[in-house]
Amino acid sequence: MISFIFADLITLPLLLIYRRYYGTRLTLRLLAVFWVVMSVAGLAVEYLFTGLGLVPATHAAVVAPDGVCWNDTTILNILALIAFAALYGLYRNREHFDGGADYAKDPICGMQIDKATAPITIIHHGQTYYFCSEGCGQRFLADPDRCITAGSRDAAD
Repeated sequence: MISFIFADLITLPLLLIYRRYYGTRLTLRLLAVFWVVMSVAGLAVEYLFTGLGLVPATHAAVVAPDGVCWNDTTILNILALIAFAALYGLYRNREHFDGGADYAKDPICGMQIDKATAPITIIHHGQTYYFCSEGCGQRFLADPDRCITAGSRDAAD
């Protein structure tokens, strides 16, 4: 039981949080201490239960099948794989299927905008830019070239 508690304390996201708060050196020390305590606790419980005869000699349940078999799960896995392949194919060919043609990206905040109902549109050097609000449009007008060179060319029409 105690091994499971300590195992939850050394997951990668928590280690990254520890590193942010305590630094790399202390995080590595915490990892080592938690790992040792978890391992020792797990071994102690195993030896204690074995010594008291609480570990069964045979298991009633089949843990792993003897081989590969076709069943309902296999069919569902194949259907999920086909659905994933179809979605991935649509994603890769979205330009071919005119996906996203009715939408633009606000060059200031990156929000997706419906071109037909965009609150603000600005034409700059012959290209139309769409904005989610008047505030984003005003920020663009203050320095349009900086906004365009900041990687927002794909927001243009």
